[in-house]
Amino acid sequence: MTTILTFAYLDPGTGSMLLQAIVGGGAGIVVLVRHFWRTMRVSREPLKPNTSGADA
Repeated sequence: MTTILTFAYLDPGTGSMLLQAIVGGGAGIVVLVRHFWRTMRVSREPLKPNTSGADA
């Protein structure tokens, strides 16, 4: 039976880089959801007909 040894090294900066990626990704998702919510939501008030006679 053959044993394979694997050595991995993660320096202390790797943890902070991963944390920044997770926080930044979460913030990006929040901004994306807010953007789509504001641009795609349907108004609760019905549209009023244009009675002024002017083309707006």
